Amino acid sequence: MPVDRNLREKEAVSQSFAYVSILGAGPAGLYAATLLRKGFPDASVVVYERNPQRATFGFGVVFSERALDFMRSDVPELLDLIRPDMEQWSDMQLSLPTLVVKFDNGLLPFNAPPFG
Repeated sequence: MPVDRNLREKEAVSQSFAYVSILGAGPAGLYAATLLRKGFPDASVVVYERNPQRATFGFGVVFSERALDFMRSDVPELLDLIRPDMEQWSDMQLSLPTLVVKFDNGLLPFNAPPFG
C-alpha cells in the first residue's frame, strides 16, 4: 500500500517543529508561539524573555486593522484575550522636523508628501 506523500510531508514538517525556542515575548514572539502551538500541538514551544513580567518601559504596540483581521482569522482566542486592554485611536499624526502628516486607521492620506 503506497504511503500518502502529503502525510509524509506533514510528518516531516511536524518533526522539524518538535522543539522551538522563541527569543522575546513581545507581540511577534507571542503570536508566533501561539500559531506554532495551534499548528503543531505536539511541539515543545518555549518563549524566553529577558525583561520582568509586565515590563513595558512606557511604549506600546500598534496593530493596524489588517493585523487585527489576521489575528481574528488565525487565533481569535488571542484577540479576545488582548482586546480588553487595547486602546484605539481613529486619528494619528507623524511629526517630523519639517512636516506633520495626519492619517486615520494607519493609512496615509493620498496627498501625503513623499518621505525622505
